[in-house]
Amino acid sequence: MRAPKETPPAATEGAEETQPLSVELSAAPGDAHEAIRSSFSIPQPPGLLGELASYFYASARYPMLEGAMLGALGLMAGVAGRAFNFEGTGLNLYLLLLAESGRGKEDMARGIERVLDAVRERSSFADDFVGPRKFASGQALNRALTSNPCFLSIQSEFGLRLKELNDPRAPASTSELRLSLLDLYAKSGKGNTFRATAYADREKDTQIVKAPAISILGESTPGHVFDNLSFRDIEDGLLPRTLVIEVTGDRPPTNPTAYFPPPAQLVNRFADLVATVMQLGGLDPMPMEPRQIVTSEDGAKALEAIQAKFDADFNDKSRDVFDRALWNRAGLNIRRIAALVAVGCMPGQHSIPVIEREHVDWAYKFVEHCVGTLANQFREGMVGAGESRQEAELKKYVLEYFRMKPLQRQTKYGVPQKILYEGVVPLSYLRRRAKQCIAFNQDRRGVGMALNSILLAMCQTGALFKLDSHAALQRFGLRSEMYVLGDPEAYGLPAAKPAPRPTLAPRPVSNSAPIKFWSD
Repeated sequence: MRAPKETPPAATEGAEETQPLSVELSAAPGDAHEAIRSSFSIPQPPGLLGELASYFYASARYPMLEGAMLGALGLMAGVAGRAFNFEGTGLNLYLLLLAESGRGKEDMARGIERVLDAVRERSSFADDFVGPRKFASGQALNRALTSNPCFLSIQSEFGLRLKELNDPRAPASTSELRLSLLDLYAKSGKGNTFRATAYADREKDTQIVKAPAISILGESTPGHVFDNLSFRDIEDGLLPRTLVIEVTGDRPPTNPTAYFPPPAQLVNRFADLVATVMQLGGLDPMPMEPRQIVTSEDGAKALEAIQAKFDADFNDKSRDVFDRALWNRAGLNIRRIAALVAVGCMPGQHSIPVIEREHVDWAYKFVEHCVGTLANQFREGMVGAGESRQEAELKKYVLEYFRMKPLQRQTKYGVPQKILYEGVVPLSYLRRRAKQCIAFNQDRRGVGMALNSILLAMCQTGALFKLDSHAALQRFGLRSEMYVLGDPEAYGLPAAKPAPRPTLAPRPVSNSAPIKFWSD
């Protein structure tokens, strides 16, 4: 549906309270923002979504753009996911933040709680848009939606939950929960129904829910997600429906102004959104007519071009199967996020949200970053626990070694002084790294044999070269195994000679019996 020819009033028209909010990112430590932006270069979105993200970032203990953006999207989707529709779908989202322990993942939930606490004086219904943090079964999820059909579920350690949901040996209650989450992702639009489930015990029967909109904001460490993934998990699992962001930047200094309350202007705008959603029956079991979002002409052309590209890529059989599966729902997520940006840019409570070209562009960049990063993990073999994961991990260790400063090699990994400034990688370093990786430490052969097997394979393919032990001893005075990238002669050292293959005596061939080949 296109917008009418009349252009809606700009967000800057009217009273002063409609001016766009800009929380100073400098409230965080001075150089922290630039350090994080180097790994996540997506700009701040316009409207209320951007204002929420800006506040979450500036008020976090460890400012993180990725977490601030996901927190803002999760809160907006949790509130507006059912009351607003675009092209037959609601605006619910499944979001997942991956970061190492101690990086500040919990700041997402804390920022959301501060906003809800500030809005509570104006609207007691705001708390209803944040639901349970965990569901024991599909039946429990259905009951939660029966009493509250639109909410955000903030779930910690969601990677462990994904492992349980994707386990083919999971109990019936967990399998039922997985099927419910898969089904609910596409049930938030007008006219959609989450059907009831009948049990042998009628007291356990669930009820029909009209247009339920559940959004999930999860956080986990990367290992809990990537270590347990397989193609089956993206072929028919939750992951293609989930927008995943991995934080790779260093942890910034502690923010001295962390946890300050949200500005009054942000509180008023968010309270207005809650009031609008309540007027539209966002929490009613039988909702009123949802407000339909429209597009500008440029916005519609951009969405059409993006979907045409995704359709062509999906039909391209030369692409990797996992790549096609991961991008399958990218178009739908772009539409939902562009619509959420438009909701946050409404000039008034009774306005019709209009998706502009800039909203589509921002949504595309965001989804492209999420899906592209995850697809790259599969492409490089950085998922699961097989040999491809081991080889990918080993390549990562070697590259990280050469990117390290010499002093860091010595203090962190005990690399001898004699080779600190040489272009060689000691086996001792590789072993220390491999012992910390699930692909190696859960290999049935043990870390040592698994590592030796992959090193041998990489040397056979020319990815690495093992130095001759006698030459290395004369050059460095060390007996440990060492490896180099490229031609070892460039270092003035010969490569290790491969072990000679044993010579087998020829078997006598009987003239009475014909020789059989595999094709016989």
